[in-house]
Amino acid sequence: MIVVATNNGKDYLPALLDSFREFGTGGRKVVIMDTGSTCEVSKSYIAAAIGDDWPFELEADSTPYRGYDTGAYIHAYRSRPADDYVFLQDSVMVKHEGWLNEFESRATHGVGCVPWLTFPMQWDNQEEVDWVREKYRTDQWPPFGIFGPFFYARREALDSLDKNGYLDIIPSRKLEQQAMERGWSTAFVLSGWGVRPVETFFDETSLRGDKYRDLTKRFAVRN
Repeated sequence: MIVVATNNGKDYLPALLDSFREFGTGGRKVVIMDTGSTCEVSKSYIAAAIGDDWPFELEADSTPYRGYDTGAYIHAYRSRPADDYVFLQDSVMVKHEGWLNEFESRATHGVGCVPWLTFPMQWDNQEEVDWVREKYRTDQWPPFGIFGPFFYARREALDSLDKNGYLDIIPSRKLEQQAMERGWSTAFVLSGWGVRPVETFFDETSLRGDKYRDLTKRFAVRN
């Protein structure tokens, strides 16, 4: 299953869905998971898109959690069983055929999560560090963090996170969401699963310079 987290995504979703049309979804259902959009144009677009003719199954839902991407992914896991999930933000788009193989081929035995983009484990402030340590009950830190735009996860790995209570951790403000994006790699490792990134150690300059291979992320101002 492909789960798209969106919020006021009228300037993003059309390009993403068109890229699915062009490059395929590998037979996977696509679920647009709204995280509390307030833009009426965006909400109307989602409703209209569901009624359009797509070469893949398209559904829409909304997360009961507070409006952050992590809440959308957890809601999809809990409400829509699947063997595995491709989680992505609405502000990315696919750029080549066979893109799913980039993730599936790395999900070998013991690997529960394959992020597209990771970064060195750098924390913005001590409050983020303290929040993750408290929630995950650990001082263990893998040498990288998961950044939100795009990652693949096996359901059996998410089951392990859920058993350990890590999926009960729902961010309630932006700082907590940023901390949790970095902490997800810790949660997978603590649950006994490996994390194997598609690419690693990007910085903001490389992102803005479009030097990150197979996907593109746009940094337009969101309404």
